Formats: sequence, structure tokens, C-alpha cells
Amino acid sequence: GSTPITGPHIAYTEAVSDTQIMLKWTYIPSSNNNTPIQGFYIYYRPTDSDNDSDYKRDVVEGSKQWHMIGHLQPETSYDIKMQCFNEGGESEFSNVMICETK
Repeated sequence: GSTPITGPHIAYTEAVSDTQIMLKWTYIPSSNNNTPIQGFYIYYRPTDSDNDSDYKRDVVEGSKQWHMIGHLQPETSYDIKMQCFNEGGESEFSNVMICETK
């Protein structure tokens, strides 16, 4: 199978508590690559971190277009980005959203 090319687009993030951020996204497959996807990877880390290894990853299977990130630190700003994936690999990264917990 071929890898998905186009990444998702994060449309909306909101801190719903001091440890949780809700995000919603859209995914429009590129017209020249209708490879089915298996789900999405959501990466997040504190904004003040410069270390790529600090990214944690949540996996969302299927075609859901929202997710609640939990177990976060209160009053902390997070960088959030996404990819979609299938058995062939991962897409490009989405836009990056910055959201602060309460």
C-alpha cells in the first residue's frame, strides 16, 4: 500500500480542564492519493521544550475527527500536531496548534 500524503488539519483546540485538551480536526485526502487511512497520530509536548523526544503520542483509530488529550500539566502551554497513518506509513505533519491548560 502507499503512504498517505496529506496530513490532517487541526481546526480547533480547547482546554476543557487543567489536565485535558480537546482537539478537533479535518482530513481531506489528496485527490491523487485515495489511499485509505487507518487513523491518526496526535503528538504533544510542552511549548517550552526544544526536545523532539519530549513529544508524547496518542493513537486515534478510524475516522474519528476529535480527541481528548489527558494527563497534562495544569497551566501549561502545549504544542500539538498530527499525522494520519496506514500500514504504509505516516503522512506529512499537520499544522501546529498551541493550547494552554487551565
